[in-house]
Amino acid sequence: MKICDKLASAINDQINFEFTSAYLYLSLSNFWKEKGLNGIANWFGVQVKEEIAHAEIFINYVHDRDGVVNLSPINLVKTEWGSLVEAFTDTLEHERKVTERIYALYALAEEEKDYPYTSPMYVLVSFPDLWKGEYLETLEECIDEIDKRRDSARPS
Repeated sequence: MKICDKLASAINDQINFEFTSAYLYLSLSNFWKEKGLNGIANWFGVQVKEEIAHAEIFINYVHDRDGVVNLSPINLVKTEWGSLVEAFTDTLEHERKVTERIYALYALAEEEKDYPYTSPMYVLVSFPDLWKGEYLETLEECIDEIDKRRDSARPS
């Protein structure tokens, strides 16, 4: 069943957002590597790979549904942070946007009665351990993890 145009367009926007997310995490990884915080840089580097994997899931889905993937330019991202707290606050806000966008895609699929989409989206939102492997089990847990890292980076 061919994907509807409205949903295909929204997924293409999400693909771009996933690559923008990867670019943001790459920027964070490089910034903290250059500051000598290799552990933090590594953690952000892992997130880069995760975001690229997410984009690939969406790309494959569009192709599986006989749609067209339209890659657009990646938005500019922030390149400097004043503290770890600021970096994790930005990350937390970004992941909350990701979560909102994923739920909006699911709602759009239901609105458009694009039922083949709601099934993989249910898996994506509710059972991400099926595709994230060693990564956090849900988007909400990811947000919780970032929030904890931000809190631990705050001065005592």
